[in-house]
Amino acid sequence: MAGNQPRNIVLPVDASVHSERAFSWYLSNLKQDGDHLTIVSVVEPPKIPPSFFSPVVVSDEYKTDVEEAIQKSKDTAAKFEKRCKEAGLKCSVSTETSDFGPGEKICEIAKKNGASGIVMGSRGLNVIRKTLLGSVSSYVVNHADVPVIVTPPNDQK
Repeated sequence: MAGNQPRNIVLPVDASVHSERAFSWYLSNLKQDGDHLTIVSVVEPPKIPPSFFSPVVVSDEYKTDVEEAIQKSKDTAAKFEKRCKEAGLKCSVSTETSDFGPGEKICEIAKKNGASGIVMGSRGLNVIRKTLLGSVSSYVVNHADVPVIVTPPNDQK
């Protein structure tokens, strides 16, 4: 980053302690005057089981689940927006949906917003779970066009 241009740091958040840890780490170790934090909360719609005999009909229960997931995501983003204001940080907040996974959406937002970097928490999945489920932080590290800082779980040294 050239000169004293303000940095735009993307901070993906969810309702976990891992997002809290990443935010706190940013404040303690990376924050500079003039920074802008882009808070991103990505909602993955619940999966609809495939039907082999007829088209899938989206039930009212499914619609309610989606609406609840979006509201939870908005509430989480608003909580981090409040924390930014308390810390005297400029920020913007975005709640996004993604059919292709949060990692892809995080990388897309970072690129679209000209981010200087991404700071995010890691869930600390064990090797088997990481292999089977994948890892959002691994995806972002391998696909982002900017530096990525991943804060490890507290129980890892």
